[in-house]
Amino acid sequence: MKPPTDLKPTGKKLWRNLTKAYDINDSEELLAELCRTADRLGDVRQELATEPLVKDGKAHPLLYIEAKLAAQFRLTWKTLGLADDPEGKRPVGRPATNEGGEPWRR
Repeated sequence: MKPPTDLKPTGKKLWRNLTKAYDINDSEELLAELCRTADRLGDVRQELATEPLVKDGKAHPLLYIEAKLAAQFRLTWKTLGLADDPEGKRPVGRPATNEGGEPWRR
């Protein structure tokens, strides 16, 4: 599968990596959206790296856009089924469990 022609280097790299690692043939449009979101998110973060995050007591408007794009990326990633952990490792942020599988309590 070839990446869409409108992708930038970040999106193309993500496309190549995901199509090599996963069978995404049925979700090509969703994968394209994920890669476009990655490109836009990269552009926003690059711009934010050169700008003050707060000016005159107000947050940079791109901070809001960055948060929305990051949320969209996570949702699309999960929708593609990429959030599943094939090795059964405990995801980051889950509470630790004791030997019986119960959450630790203080």
